[in-house]
Amino acid sequence: MAFFDTLISEVASATGLPLTVHGDCCDLSTEKFPLTVKYRESHDDLLLLAAIRSEGVPLLAATMRRALELAFNGERTRGCHLGLCNGALVLSHSLPAEGVNAESFAARLLAFTEVAQDIAAELDAAEALPEEGDDFFDEPSHASQNEFFLQV
Repeated sequence: MAFFDTLISEVASATGLPLTVHGDCCDLSTEKFPLTVKYRESHDDLLLLAAIRSEGVPLLAATMRRALELAFNGERTRGCHLGLCNGALVLSHSLPAEGVNAESFAARLLAFTEVAQDIAAELDAAEALPEEGDDFFDEPSHASQNEFFLQV
């Protein structure tokens, strides 16, 4: 844990961010959502988490449809994962702890925050559109299975 404590302390000093370690986690709030950094000693990695939609906030069909579109192949999430955890829609990314220093981690944290902000904005835009139905599976597919594979 000394690695994680030192890393977070150095990032806080370099960036001025109010970062403190609580066990194997560090929490940070942005204007739109909370961020968590978790050190997984068993994996020797750092897990970045952003609750794009918090637990208890209804997840509209339009939100889930757009989230699935964005998550497809990780291209729109820039390699991050988008999924549900305890009722919250969470963006996550893991990076190996080996070779990470305060400068490289601060850059990765900033890049992750930017991705999370972009995803949140995309979901906000989807939610602003008129709702087409209660269930995001209601819309019939307009392409046959073969057409889908040709379009990808």
